[in-house]
Amino acid sequence: MLALEVERLKHALASRSGGHVAPDEPRGPGKAAHRVYGGMPQPRQSGHPVVSSVVAMLGAQKGVPGMSKQLFTVLVATAAVTLVAAQSLGSFQHGALTVISPWSFVLIMPTLLGVPPWLIPLLWGALFVGWYPASLWGAAEVPSRTIALWLASAVLSIAHFVTSWGAGVSFQGLLFTVPVLVINVIAFGTCSALLRRALDKPSFGRCLSLHVSLFVWISTYAFPYLGSGVIG
Repeated sequence: MLALEVERLKHALASRSGGHVAPDEPRGPGKAAHRVYGGMPQPRQSGHPVVSSVVAMLGAQKGVPGMSKQLFTVLVATAAVTLVAAQSLGSFQHGALTVISPWSFVLIMPTLLGVPPWLIPLLWGALFVGWYPASLWGAAEVPSRTIALWLASAVLSIAHFVTSWGAGVSFQGLLFTVPVLVINVIAFGTCSALLRRALDKPSFGRCLSLHVSLFVWISTYAFPYLGSGVIG
């Protein structure tokens, strides 16, 4: 061991006095640059293979810009639609029928079939995603079925208020029926404006905003509960 250390020391002294240091070889993929020190090649450490793989993956992901952001946006929108449906059912107010919990018939009817009330908002959120799954990949075009849904909801909402207005005034009173009617008109106008914008200048944001507003409107004020209070 002592002789080996002495030999290494001699090499070090020789390199300082008369030895030379070989220039670095060009760096490049597949070649490890090395330095000759005292006649003994010393490998120079390159990047860690795991780090290199991560960098390569990140570089590959740049080929699909905004994909993760769009998916995250759709998930947030789905959560919002689900929470609004839960609020509409009165889930946060012990099931009470109020102006901010109008008991949409779209959500109330499944309870008559034995569906647990806590499950209905989750199913509504799943329907929101399943209605236009292409939005998960950033689709910008408004499908024809969405236009049909908007038109059918408008016609049925008008029919619902016309046929149920008298019962609503008798059982819920004007302090409930008038505000929900006003909010319904505003919500319909908002959906209509968003639909026109999404058709005129298609984009992912406009298309998603239209679907969120449409599903929120249908699950709240398009078909509020107006009647005797038998359901609930």
